[in-house]
Amino acid sequence: MMLIMHPHTILLHAVCQSLGADTTAKAVQLCCCSDQFSQPASYWDVTPDVLSQLRTWWQQRMPCTPDTQLTDEQYLDIVARFVGPATTVSVPCYNGVRVEVRTAGQAVAELGRRLALLVLTLQQLDLMNRDPPRVCITGPPGTGKTVVLVQQALRWLLQGNDVQVISTRCSTRAVNALITEQIKISPSVVRTASQIPGKMFYHRFDFYKREADTDTAIKKLEACEKDGKLFVLIDEAHFIARDDAGKRHTKLISELTQSVPELHLWAACVQHIDIPKELQHEEFTVPLRCAPVIQRVITPVVKMVSKQVREYTDCGVPAPGDGPRVVELSHHGNDHTGQWPAECNKCGKEVAAELRRLDVGRAGGTLTNSPAALSYRDVFILTRSSELHDDVKDDAGNVTSPASGVVRGLRDAGVPVCVLAQQDAQQNEEQGEKDLESVALWKKDEVTVTHYGAVQGLERRVVVVLQGKTKVADKHRRKNDIEVVDILDAVSRCTTQLIMVKKEEKMCVVL
Repeated sequence: MMLIMHPHTILLHAVCQSLGADTTAKAVQLCCCSDQFSQPASYWDVTPDVLSQLRTWWQQRMPCTPDTQLTDEQYLDIVARFVGPATTVSVPCYNGVRVEVRTAGQAVAELGRRLALLVLTLQQLDLMNRDPPRVCITGPPGTGKTVVLVQQALRWLLQGNDVQVISTRCSTRAVNALITEQIKISPSVVRTASQIPGKMFYHRFDFYKREADTDTAIKKLEACEKDGKLFVLIDEAHFIARDDAGKRHTKLISELTQSVPELHLWAACVQHIDIPKELQHEEFTVPLRCAPVIQRVITPVVKMVSKQVREYTDCGVPAPGDGPRVVELSHHGNDHTGQWPAECNKCGKEVAAELRRLDVGRAGGTLTNSPAALSYRDVFILTRSSELHDDVKDDAGNVTSPASGVVRGLRDAGVPVCVLAQQDAQQNEEQGEKDLESVALWKKDEVTVTHYGAVQGLERRVVVVLQGKTKVADKHRRKNDIEVVDILDAVSRCTTQLIMVKKEEKMCVVL
């Protein structure tokens, strides 16, 4: 600072006069400079040297006797307010301009927006504060597992560590792509990107199809170790011991724990059984992101599978709204074709009519205080059917096999559609992963029609569930078992408006 001020005699004279100093050296000692604080990239790291410099400066500026009117704690609060690191907190305020909600679509859009403003529970905050090195978070869908994983990855990055995000099967590609993007665009990362030495790395494996991928993953992650440290994130993990995939996940954890001295690994999954002993087990059971009307559909099913998935517990905080009623459509009657709704053109048109009722894809209202309209990208149409596919074309671009009936019905009604086929049926795996990433990152304003296994971990404000069945996997399964999976895996993707299309007129929906 002295070097900067020395050539500017007028500035130097003014500073000395205002501070009551007769020399430049004394004036500089009375100033508090940025190099006396912690580094911006690690502002939380207040070292003894930093404290010593601040204490010396404070004593020089405050030579008088202690103030009897303020306590030491009050002085600390004042110093922290004006000298501490800048903090920005976004608090939703509902007492400002009144939101104008006049249509069903606006109600769904506004409730979905409010539900997205998640507030972590005390248990989740406590886990973040304890910061254990190795954790597996389990719990039913919609309890904030992925949110906490993202927050932990941000912490690791801001501390200067490389973070390895792992996808262990095709059905987790979308959610892990979303996690990676959320971390990259986080304000704290964008603001200090040039000062953060840590980087994000995204790895894709398939523990379900290829046994060799386990050893490949272990070797690849061990090579990422730096100074005996490794930081790994695994969402939608699978540890059930009776499955080969579960054994491979457990092997990954076990061998990395043995080979890496300081392994930091946070994982999340739905099932609470067979968690590796190397991981501290944390259970989240408070629902955070679904409207109560959706929760009432999911809760009975979770109770049915409570041996593997913990039941929900009451959060004690009222939701911003109960949510719109569940819409029930039936694949039954005149003009309906095919065995299942996914094969039916008429079902596609009826779903399109429901989307029009919600004003999906239409321009927002003219009032500035009305909610933004629902877009097509806010909609998932999910099924279990193995018959779902888009138009199949030859090299000349001619359609050799038309798209599934529901897809044709949607397009006939003017709804833009993106069809994601099952990964097993993808002839071009690279293109399939690009399509999944596009859906995960909301790149195109299109309704996504897919098997619900492809979008595990993602959510949308409007979800349409088409009853379906796979020819091989479900050949000997009971109808009730299939419906349980439909609700647990498909309905749980919905935050606000649920539309169910079933083969029979009677709907197995608990309201």
